[in-house]
Order: sequence, then C-alpha cells, then structure tokens
Amino acid sequence: MWHRAALLLLVGVPRLVAAQQPDPPTTAALALRVRTLHSGAPVRLAARPHARRIGTFGSLRGDTLYFAQDPRTEAIPHAAIDTLWTRGRRTGSGALIGAVVLAIPTAILANALCGLGEGATTECGSAGVAGAVLGGAVGAGLGALIGHSIRVWVRRYP
Repeated sequence: MWHRAALLLLVGVPRLVAAQQPDPPTTAALALRVRTLHSGAPVRLAARPHARRIGTFGSLRGDTLYFAQDPRTEAIPHAAIDTLWTRGRRTGSGALIGAVVLAIPTAILANALCGLGEGATTECGSAGVAGAVLGGAVGAGLGALIGHSIRVWVRRYP
C-alpha cells in the first residue's frame, strides 16, 4: 500500500510543479500588450544581453521590437526581451485613496453636526451616509488630481 503512495508522489509531484510554471511568453502576448503604444512613447526595456535601459518605442513588426535611444534605433528580437515597462499615472489609486480618506471623517462630522441645529430631530442616520458620499466624491476628485501628477513605470510585458 505504501509503495502505491510513493509511486503516486514520484509521478504526480513533478507534474504539479510543471503545471505551476508560467507559459513562456509569445510574440502574440507582446503584441497584445504593446498594441496601444504609439511610436515615440517612452519605454523601459530589459533585454539580453544588455542591461535595463530607457528609450522610446518604435514599432513591433513580426518577432522584432524597434527601440530607439538617441541617436540610434535598435532592432531587438522578441526572444531577447525580459521585461517591458511604459509610463503610467496613479490617477485611479489617488482617487480611491482620496475617497476613503475624506469619506470617513466627513461621515463622522456630518453625524456629529446633525443634532446641533435648532429644532433638530434625533434621526440623523442619513446624515452620515450623505456626508460619506459627499466627502468620498470630493476626496476622489482631489485624489485623482494628485494621482494624475504621479508618474510611474508600469510593467507591460511579461
């Protein structure tokens, strides 16, 4: 009985490990990820045998990426490309952070101020929700503006 378990481990474990390995990137995968790039877009590229470098995207034709570093353009075979980054912004992250940061204190403040007015009722349940919505909207707008000014490298491939 134990020999069946050992045999299952010897046969099954390498298959499980092999199943966890990522598929090797293809030219189609590279083309799919860079199709929105226009010629002249800033890119950061790591390709064998060279170190990481920054330049501009030329084009992708067949299995070759054309990469420009002033004053020359270099044809890099797809198989040599390790990683490719493009410039991006943190607009979405900024909006999310801003919404959360302002929604919570605005909801607390709206709840606290609800019962202070003359002739105020004791039902202030919707004041906190309204404060959270208003604060979240203002925070999202401010956060998006701040995040849009933050430039980062975004990994596009693999």
